[in-house]
Amino acid sequence: METKLRSITKAITYNVLIILYSIAAVFLFAKKTDLGLYFVIASLIILIAVYFLHERIWNKIRLWQE
Repeated sequence: METKLRSITKAITYNVLIILYSIAAVFLFAKKTDLGLYFVIASLIILIAVYFLHERIWNKIRLWQE
């Protein structure tokens, strides 16, 4: 079983990699690092909101619960 610290560290490093990848991808197409940063910030805000809604919906679903 993983420790909480290991899980948190993995989540943080994964998100840092995703942020860097997203900035690099936007830069490759648009050649603007500031646009990449804005895209990442907007994406993170949207993804947090979608994840929150997803969790709230699944809390109402009784499928596969004990």
